[in-house]
Amino acid sequence: MVFTGDSTMTTEHEWGAEFGLTGGIWRHDGNLKRPNVRTTSQKISNGCFNGDRILADGHLFGLACKALWRIASSHGITGENLRIVGAAMGGISLSSRIAEAGMCRSAYAEKSGDKLVFNRFILSPHEKFLLAEDTITTGGTLVKLREAVAVACSANPTFAGAILALCNRSGKSELDGVPIFSLVSLSFDEWEEGSNPFTEDGKELVPPISEPKLNWHEVTRDYS
Repeated sequence: MVFTGDSTMTTEHEWGAEFGLTGGIWRHDGNLKRPNVRTTSQKISNGCFNGDRILADGHLFGLACKALWRIASSHGITGENLRIVGAAMGGISLSSRIAEAGMCRSAYAEKSGDKLVFNRFILSPHEKFLLAEDTITTGGTLVKLREAVAVACSANPTFAGAILALCNRSGKSELDGVPIFSLVSLSFDEWEEGSNPFTEDGKELVPPISEPKLNWHEVTRDYS
């Protein structure tokens, strides 16, 4: 879908409406043939935010990144000695575009086993780091990202007093005392395998879809 809004968007409702036009916000429609999705924490959910759909709309994504930088700036965060960091894959473009808006540096960490590492960048302990993520689900990735920064700096790094996200679906307003600022906050139901609150026996009527972003067609296709 083509972006229809403009840079005057300031509310979650306005951003949510535009994100919805891209098809990036999905909620189960109650169709018993339609599967739910499995989250990165291996829980099952009846909703999903797909940041890749936002990224694909270059104009909308650019405005979203500029809006996130304006939020950071309004809380006293400046580009001097600042580096925006994200985690592959979703945080690569996000950190880069926010850094572009703030005229500062960026970097991204990659998976290595159950950790994140900065293989392609040299981070300095003299920098200040601002964490960015496209979708915050549990906050686990942000914890790993923060740990990766510390390892890469070989020191106790300085972090900016904010965390930026396109979407916050964690239900948390902060992470270890650091406020989370997002353009939209979404709430979906989540449950453990065998505890589906919408079926009598707690079991899934059809197998849930793992890695929904990679299988978006299966999530959104017609199940009539």
